[in-house]
This record gives sequence, structure tokens and C-alpha cells, in this order.
Amino acid sequence: MLRRKVYSGGSSPMLSLPRKWVEENNLGEGYVLLDVQEDCIVIEPEKPGSRRREFVIDSSGMGEDELCRRIIAGYLAGYTILKIKFDRESIRLKEKTKSLLNFLIAVEVIKDLGYEITAQVLLNQAKLPVLKVVERIFGIIEGMLHDLRRGISGEDAELLRHVTEREQEVDRLYFLAVRQLKGAAMSQVAARQVGIEHRRDVLGIRLIVKSLERIADHIESISSRLIRLSAPGHSRILLEVAGSVTKIYLTAKEAALCFNADLAEDVFRRLQEVEEDVRDAEEQIMGGSEIDEIITLRLCLESYYRIARYCCDMAEIVINMHAEVPERDTAEPG
Repeated sequence: MLRRKVYSGGSSPMLSLPRKWVEENNLGEGYVLLDVQEDCIVIEPEKPGSRRREFVIDSSGMGEDELCRRIIAGYLAGYTILKIKFDRESIRLKEKTKSLLNFLIAVEVIKDLGYEITAQVLLNQAKLPVLKVVERIFGIIEGMLHDLRRGISGEDAELLRHVTEREQEVDRLYFLAVRQLKGAAMSQVAARQVGIEHRRDVLGIRLIVKSLERIADHIESISSRLIRLSAPGHSRILLEVAGSVTKIYLTAKEAALCFNADLAEDVFRRLQEVEEDVRDAEEQIMGGSEIDEIITLRLCLESYYRIARYCCDMAEIVINMHAEVPERDTAEPG
């Protein structure tokens, strides 16, 4: 859409706003927010419109997995109302649907009419900044890594089951963070509501959150495999690797929460220690006699190495983000 600049006397140039956009956002005599960037200006309402966005899903012909993906997609896209319609065939998915809606953070079922469920997202963005959500994810995973190592050492094998359960909490926070980041990418107002000062950070934070979600998956995979291991005492072969991977994760966590490029470089230096421990563990594993045990421990070792690589991915993102905003203040996490 093209607009001609208009000059009035010696004042600054003026532009007219599209009438339809003004009416849809109920601007009236209100103000607009100008996000002045290097090569463009983004114009937004000072206060987002109060219209409730509704996402309607007709579950006819859908399977359970497809319906779950559609519901999560609507949640991540930022809709405030999720309406799911059923038919005689898909009504069997109703209880699963309600369980998923209850699983998502700040979602409440407000209407249940037999063949239709309506849920509303009740989320106060200002009270839950996205960086606090990310910090919480980091904290949960840190606890998972520590408990996994204690389970491997034989100190408390029951902790392995608790590690598996906490992976679901990471998923819940991951979905919430992605929802917030999608909104922040579309609007400077939304970005400020969730505590993002530089909108260019959205992509970097999104990639960090995805790496965290994958790390949690690998931790859950390790714990699940070790629970089924016929000779649990043999898992002590993984102890050195577990320790070095926990160290590299803690360094990546501090670098990401402080946006500290120097700490991020330490992550790459620690990778060598992880690789050496992995090689040593591989030699010990191959000395085993049970093929199932060898396969299980090697898969656990591979997951640990993947965790270390995801830490390096996060460190690289931090370095890139620091280059984009070099004047960024580094602060202590928490």
C-alpha cells in the first residue's frame, strides 16, 4: 500500500492511515506506537484491540495425533479462544482433548456442550515475562541432569523415574514460551509485554528454547533406557560423561541468561572434555558381554553427546545475539 507524504508548512512530513485499519483497531482519537528501525517504521495501536481471536477446529475425520497438533497450533499462534467441534465418530477424542487443554498453561475450558468444547487462554503476559519462562526451563533441566547423575551413581535409582515425569513440565513451558515469542515477533507492543527489549532477539530466544526442549527429550530418553537396564550397576560407566555434560550445560545456561559471549566461548572449550569422556566410556562399554546392555549404554552415550552439542548451539546463538546488540548489558541470571 502506497501513501504520499504530505507537508504542512515547515512541519514534519505526514502520512494518512488506512481508514479500515483505524476502525478495526478502535483508534478514534487515540495514539499509535511508532517502532523506528534502521530501514523502516512499524506502526501499531498503542493498546492492542480487545477483540477476542477465535480458532475453530472441526475434528471430523481426524485422528488423535492430528487433533492434538491442531490444538497446539492454535495455542502457539496466539488465539485466545479455542473451539473444538466433534461428530459421532470423533467424539471419542473428547476426553483426550480436554486433557490436552488442561495440560497447556493458562488454558481453561469454559464451555462443554456435548459435541463442542470451548476453551479460553487466560494469560497475563506482563506478569510472566518470556525470559522468566526460559529461566524456569533452564532450572528444571538442571535439576533433571543432577538427578539423572545421582540415579546413575546408584545414590538413588528412584530419581530416574522423577526425571522422566519432569520432561512434561518442560513441554508445557516450551509451548508457553513459543506462544509468547510468536506474539513478540509480530508486535512491538507484545514484545514489551513479555519483557523483550530488542525484537531481533526473538529468533535467537526461540532457537534457545527449542534446544532446551530437545535436551529435555534426551534426558528423558536416557532415564527411560536406564530404568529398563537389566544390570543397572553397569550404568556407572556413564558417570564421567554425565559430570562433564552437566558442567557444559551449566556454562551454557549462565551464558544464555546473561547474554554473555565470553561464557559462550567457554562452552566450546568444554566440549573437548566431553568428547574425551565419551571416547573413554565407549571403550568401557565395548568390553561388556550382553549385547542389549551394550546397545542401551551406547544409546545413552549418544544422547549425552547430543546434549553437549545442543549446549554449543545455544552458545553460538548467544554469540550471534551479542554481535547484533553489542551494547547489551549483561546481568546476573535470576
